[in-house]
Amino acid sequence: GYTPPGGDIGRAIAKLFAAEPNIQARHELKRFKMLMEAGEIAISANHLSEDK
Repeated sequence: GYTPPGGDIGRAIAKLFAAEPNIQARHELKRFKMLMEAGEIAISANHLSEDK
């Protein structure tokens, strides 16, 4: 498996920032599923306000 630098502390920080590969893979699969089923990727209102 993936072992981030810093041991358990590094793993906790990676999870906070969604930098752990399992989280990234799950996120990308969800985006791919949305794209295949709806033809587009849904964006939440929270995500839009963060971009401003």
